[in-house]
Amino acid sequence: MGFIKCKSCGGYYKLQSGESIDDFGLCRCGGSLKYVQGLKAARIDELGPFGKTKICSGCGKENIKTSQICVFCGKKLDKKVTPSNELLRLVSVFIGVITVAIPLILFSIGIDMVIIGGFVSSVLVNKNEKEGILDGILLGLISGLIFSAYNGILGFNLVFNNMIPLCMILIVAVIMGILGGLSGVILRSTVTNKNILYPINFKSIIIGFILCSIPILFFQSVMGLLIVVLGGAVAAYLTGGEYRGGIRNGFITGSLSAILLLLLFLFNHLNDPAMITDKLLHMGVVLLIGGLLGSFGGLIGINIKKAY
Repeated sequence: MGFIKCKSCGGYYKLQSGESIDDFGLCRCGGSLKYVQGLKAARIDELGPFGKTKICSGCGKENIKTSQICVFCGKKLDKKVTPSNELLRLVSVFIGVITVAIPLILFSIGIDMVIIGGFVSSVLVNKNEKEGILDGILLGLISGLIFSAYNGILGFNLVFNNMIPLCMILIVAVIMGILGGLSGVILRSTVTNKNILYPINFKSIIIGFILCSIPILFFQSVMGLLIVVLGGAVAAYLTGGEYRGGIRNGFITGSLSAILLLLLFLFNHLNDPAMITDKLLHMGVVLLIGGLLGSFGGLIGINIKKAY
C-alpha cells in the first residue's frame, strides 16, 4: 500500500486499504504530497498500532508520530509531554528567576525586571502560548516573593498591614511574568516557525508600521504606542490567514514601532548618557509591550477579516 509524504512539513501517513495518493490532493500546510513505497525501518516502526501514532484532536484521525501537522485537516498536532520537556521548562523558569534576582540583589532594580525574566524563560525553550502563560505565572510568583523578601515586606513576623503590599507586588509580578512569557513565545515562533499556515507578510507589516509612525513621531512618548494596536490590526487584516499568523505579523509591526520610539528617545537624550543608562530596563519593557500590543491588534485584524 505504501505511504504518502508531505514535501513541506515532512508528515507521513500510511495508506490504508483502498486509499491512494489521489484521495488526498495537497497537504493542508500547502505542501505537495508524494507517494513512497517504503520508509526506513525506524520510520516504519513508528507507524505501528501500539501508541506509535499521533491522534489529531481536530478530526480524530491517525498520523505518524513524526508529523507536525495533520494531513487530513491541517491542525497542528500536539507534542507529547515527556519528563525531559517538563524538566526543560522548569530549567527555563529557573533561569528566568535568576535573570530577575541577580540585578535585583546587586543593583536594586525594581519589579520591572520580571517581564524580562519571563521573556528570557520562554525564548530559551520552545513553548506554546499556554505553557508561556503558566510558566510566567510561576516565575512571577517566585520573583514577587524574592522582591518582597529583599525589601523587607515578607518575613517571619508578617502582619496584616504588610499583606496588602505583598498581594499587590505578587499581582504585578504575575502580570509581568505572563506578558514576558507570551512575548518570548511569540518571538521564538516568529523566528523559528516557517510553517506557511502562519505567513509573515512584510509588505503588510510595513504598511502597518507607517500607520503607527505618524502618531509616534507626534507624541514621542509611550502614549504613542497605543496606535500600535491599529497598526497590528491593519498588518494582519491585509495578510489574512489564521490567528497565529495575525499574532506574528502584529508582533513584528508592534516591535518595529517600539524600536522607532526608543530611537527617538535615544536621539533626544544623546547629551545625557546617564538618562539613557537609567532607562535601559524601561526601554526593554517598552519593546516587549509594543510587540504584545501589536499582537493584540493582529488578533483583531484576523477577526475582522474572517467576519467579512
